[in-house]
Amino acid sequence: MAQGRVTLLFDANLPPGLVDALTSLGEPVMHVSQIFAPGTPDETWIRYAGDRNWCIVSRDVNITRNAHEAAALRECGVGAFFLLPGKRSPRLCQIIQATIRHWPEIKRLAASEARPFQYQIGERGIKRFR
Repeated sequence: MAQGRVTLLFDANLPPGLVDALTSLGEPVMHVSQIFAPGTPDETWIRYAGDRNWCIVSRDVNITRNAHEAAALRECGVGAFFLLPGKRSPRLCQIIQATIRHWPEIKRLAASEARPFQYQIGERGIKRFR
């Protein structure tokens, strides 16, 4: 994929205020709550992102385990970033810190990696997932 700006769609399990802050800094981000009603199935917004060549950011690594959601990731060629997987109930400041600390690399991977892909974003770094 050619380098460029890629919109990242943040899942409902991440704070809309984080998206607001990134938007105010000129970053191409959206929150699912800006597009869909609460309770919209993950498969629906994943396919929406894929149809637009967007990537997703989520805390819900179970997306990769649910057959319909995992199929949507593959079939639509979605790049996915899973923020602080395995960390139970991270504090808001931990979510913000991990996102901001790794934002340049997230943007680089979103714009340059062949899709579909999945990465885990931990407090210490980013690593390929599966």
